[in-house]
Amino acid sequence: MFSVLIGRLLSVFGLVIIARKVYRKKFFIEEATRILTPVQKEYNILIRRYNQGTDDQKKAEENRQMFVEFAYWLRLNKRPPVRSLDIGGRAGLFSFILKSFGHDVLSTDLQEVLNSLPDKDLLELFKVANTSLKIESFRPVQLPNGRKFDLVTGFRTRFHSPDAYWGVEAWEFFLRDLADNVLTEHGEIFFWLNPLEPRGLAESMPEKFKKMFTKNGAIVRQSFVYFPSVKKLRTTK
Repeated sequence: MFSVLIGRLLSVFGLVIIARKVYRKKFFIEEATRILTPVQKEYNILIRRYNQGTDDQKKAEENRQMFVEFAYWLRLNKRPPVRSLDIGGRAGLFSFILKSFGHDVLSTDLQEVLNSLPDKDLLELFKVANTSLKIESFRPVQLPNGRKFDLVTGFRTRFHSPDAYWGVEAWEFFLRDLADNVLTEHGEIFFWLNPLEPRGLAESMPEKFKKMFTKNGAIVRQSFVYFPSVKKLRTTK
């Protein structure tokens, strides 16, 4: 009798967890739709024009939901305006979402990406500020006007020096450069490291990278690296 009762309670608990996940997914899909309402018609036309199949359309929907969920996770739906830099922003979708919450955003990518389709058309549709930026190992980030940002983000990042993915030292140089020269005093960093590259930092992140990130104040979960503070990264205290 006791085991049957425990089994029923666990089943109910499992259903509650599933229901919450379903509700959360539904909420972020609806929130993404609301945010895109001002450009929805033109956005749908572009997505249909450049996406050839249902898989591409499903991926576009998942990206919208995912970016809104990240924005909420970082509490950007509730914060006062922040100045945000999105590295590798392609078409500027995440920047558009942040702009809808009242933030000042700069989206960056390689020039050839910004000039490619559909990214070029989507950037024009979203009307987000953007500039070309190439990230290279052991080289300071070169931004126009020496602007400082409160938040640096990057999604599915694949930083590499010509042939090999960055090692610990290259990553640490990059992070310290962001902390010293790109971010404000209370700046934050959030990266989703590309989970699709077997040689990159994937779901099974190598322990040496985890140690380096956490040593410098990061919260690490699977492919996600979040620095709520860059104090430990600064070389100029």
